[in-house]
Amino acid sequence: TKIEGRSLTVSEDGYALYLNGELGVNRINLEDPTFKPELIIKNPKGKGLVPEGSEEHWYSLSQFDNKLFIGNAMNYQVMGEVIVFTMPNYATPSIRYSVNLNPNSILKY
Repeated sequence: TKIEGRSLTVSEDGYALYLNGELGVNRINLEDPTFKPELIIKNPKGKGLVPEGSEEHWYSLSQFDNKLFIGNAMNYQVMGEVIVFTMPNYATPSIRYSVNLNPNSILKY
């Protein structure tokens, strides 16, 4: 399976990769010899899903403290946001933080 991604992070336990792409976040189980990606969080405003110019560009990704953090650059011209999903429930974000333009790194400190 071929997937396109913008950002890649390793799970805290080291058993999975998370890949952020146009359609959302994929999880790749490193213990599965097929390395088949599984779409776990769908970007509802991903490329091709909404009219051009109204997409959300999920630009960065990080995983720590049992949460996935997604940097949403919106349209690259307005203030962005960081969307937080608490694992393993990826159905809805647990919180959203307004941030500056193009959040390209999410660090734990």
